[in-house]
Amino acid sequence: MVTFVKSLIVVCYTFFEMVIKILSWNIWAGKNIDGVVKLLREVDADIIGLQEVLERNNRNSAADIAQKLGLNYFYCKSFTDDRHNEPTYQLGNAILTKFNIGKSFCHQLSSPELYKKTSETEPRTAVEVSLTI
Repeated sequence: MVTFVKSLIVVCYTFFEMVIKILSWNIWAGKNIDGVVKLLREVDADIIGLQEVLERNNRNSAADIAQKLGLNYFYCKSFTDDRHNEPTYQLGNAILTKFNIGKSFCHQLSSPELYKKTSETEPRTAVEVSLTI
């Protein structure tokens, strides 16, 4: 089953009689965290992939969301954004999960040196985690 809700993708897989619900969502730089937490609580996914996770002033939106939902998480910074008229901040990707996280890696998909302070050249990363289910 795949459900599309406001740029949210939810997929359910069945493994040996166990259903695992996986969600992927671009949270638009951590805007409306309370709304994000509310929807994630309703969906009750086992594994959540978040894009555009905001990190600023020693705060990380993935850490905040994981804490509010009682989940484990791993965050991977993609780049530091200093092109807007705002204080500098970092954006990245994260995995949040009910399961224990083992080995975890950040993979650079594009070179940070190619970043020209435009949305088209923002560095891309992928998050890899091993989970104990």
